[in-house]
Amino acid sequence: MSVIIQSQPQYPPRPHSVVWPPAPIETHEQKLRRLAQQREAFRVSQAIDRELAQERALLANKAPQFSLLLLGQAESGKSTTLKAFKSHFTPKAFASELDHWTAVIMLNLLRSVHMILDAMARQDALAFHGSEVEPHLTVTTYIRQLREILLPLFTVEDTLHLRICPDNQPASPTVPSDPTPPGVWTTHRSVSPEVLVHSAQYYKMGPDSAHFQPLTATMKQVIKESHAAIRKYALHMKALWKNETVQAILKAQKISMRELSGFFLDDIDRIAAESYSPSEDDVLKARLKTHGAMEHRITIETGVGSRNKDWLIIDVGGARKQVSTWAPFFQHVTAIIFLFPLSTFDQQLEEDSKVNRMEDNMALWREICSNTLLTKVQFILFLNKTDILKAKIKSGTQVNYHITTYKGPNEYQEVVKYVRSNCLKIYKDCSPRGRRNPCSVHLTSAIDRKSMSHVLAQVREHIMNNQLANTKIL
Repeated sequence: MSVIIQSQPQYPPRPHSVVWPPAPIETHEQKLRRLAQQREAFRVSQAIDRELAQERALLANKAPQFSLLLLGQAESGKSTTLKAFKSHFTPKAFASELDHWTAVIMLNLLRSVHMILDAMARQDALAFHGSEVEPHLTVTTYIRQLREILLPLFTVEDTLHLRICPDNQPASPTVPSDPTPPGVWTTHRSVSPEVLVHSAQYYKMGPDSAHFQPLTATMKQVIKESHAAIRKYALHMKALWKNETVQAILKAQKISMRELSGFFLDDIDRIAAESYSPSEDDVLKARLKTHGAMEHRITIETGVGSRNKDWLIIDVGGARKQVSTWAPFFQHVTAIIFLFPLSTFDQQLEEDSKVNRMEDNMALWREICSNTLLTKVQFILFLNKTDILKAKIKSGTQVNYHITTYKGPNEYQEVVKYVRSNCLKIYKDCSPRGRRNPCSVHLTSAIDRKSMSHVLAQVREHIMNNQLANTKIL
């Protein structure tokens, strides 16, 4: 599906390869055994071919009535929106997947702890190299002691990292070239790059939808051991997170942990509980970065009647280098949901630190609106991450400092009005000739199940009504 080049999976040897060619010299019994193995291999091969043919026929006969494409920048909320869609419309299937997110949630928590320790190491390095550091921003002996206690969690993090994505190696320890006095970090391994998995690695395609791969016995054991470690060090993780000096240093370094995807530092006690099992809200918050495209065929469980039940939802990668891979999905799509994160006004692109993320969002939206392949496709715009925008404005962050074209007051409603009007103007001015469908706009916080359920119900009705109108049934 994706044009991303990836390493080829290692398949076991084909059944007949272990018995062919025959040994140069074989006894009569060996020959009979070899021929029997060949017949069995042929039977298995035929059975697999029949099973694949049946699945292809099933897919052909069960073509989805509606296909929905999720577009947007990286970290705009596409995968979270997909999870919200499944939670609302396929609650039974979604509930069956919750336990599969346990390892990801634990990894998210440990990465957050590691990020805090990274910030403390940077702060310690400033003082060591002669930079003037205010007293309340000085890393204390107590914080260093916590770091030494929490060091074993690095190994737990590595194990989870490798189990979730075997091809994505954790970082190696970073050893400073300058001599360091006792008490200062003498060696610190920075947090590994975020786990990046190809969609097909974490999901298994079935005839009806994309399902998680079954948890192996090894993975269950890793989860059990990781959970035990989290229980053991829960008090120390909480002490690190709640420490006033740590909070002051994070603020000075402009690190807002609560704004990051996969934030579970306020849930340490609950996750560390022996009876812990992920909730639906946990799964919506969990962060697993994927690349490549994935088709999710779902049969809607909620609602009355059997019509309009089968949907195809396509989740694509949002990194700038992956945008060029979107076009092949434009041909036969019913509607597009474009995720526009409102919280990005004070952020820069990971790929280019000179580019403001909100301005890049506008450029990306303009590019999608002007695409002639999408002339007859329904456009739905999610102004997402409203909760983070509210929090930033409440904290005093000035929108017009980062978005110089914004001249209004530093108020949530006015900022939303500014973004909404600009997006609708782009849609109107850049739409190809012949586009008749209006663009519907929704304010969303994808991790808020209650509000998202209301929005997604509206979206489903809107898509169905537009489709019926376009086919002149209405």
